[in-house]
Amino acid sequence: MTVADNSIIRAAAHFIDPTASDVVNVFHFVMDSVGDVSEANVLIDIRGYIQGLMSHVQTFYGTDQELDEVLAWVRNTTTNQWDFIGSIAGTWAGTTASTERLPAQNAPQVNANTTNAHSHGRKYLMAPLETATSAGGLAGAFQTSLTSYFSSLVATHVGSFAEYAVGVWSEKLQNFLQFSGGGGIRSLMGTQRRRKVGVGE
Repeated sequence: MTVADNSIIRAAAHFIDPTASDVVNVFHFVMDSVGDVSEANVLIDIRGYIQGLMSHVQTFYGTDQELDEVLAWVRNTTTNQWDFIGSIAGTWAGTTASTERLPAQNAPQVNANTTNAHSHGRKYLMAPLETATSAGGLAGAFQTSLTSYFSSLVATHVGSFAEYAVGVWSEKLQNFLQFSGGGGIRSLMGTQRRRKVGVGE
């Protein structure tokens, strides 16, 4: 099966974190290609984008914190539903051999503005190692890494098989809203209610 030029794509990056039961980030794209692209190649491109983002921060994550898989869907403009494309295994992992990580609810936050002043994209990363914090806030080196993450997040991704404008899908407007390039990171740690493995399951 193939994905057509100008298709709207939703992707979910599922991460494995030993301190949390489920860590998922969702992304939206509009694909710009010369002709149709196979579903397998779309998955390769999107995985490359997500792993490229995480490469900026990987020294602040343990080797047991990994990208498990990337799943993707394409917007069906006839049924107004998301049709499943498939999934691909992740190959990213943190590079620091340490288990001294922050509690699971700690979530570095990155904010991205869109072309609509009332709509924004937010990414909450999984809890990093303790080295990501300093004096009650984020360590300077980690802030620098997050800023690089933000820059890659909002930029058009040039994959091996197509290019992908990045943004958010608005259910209210039934429209894709591209990131404008504005936004940034928080110097304080964000929070997400993520349960420990086995709690509440």
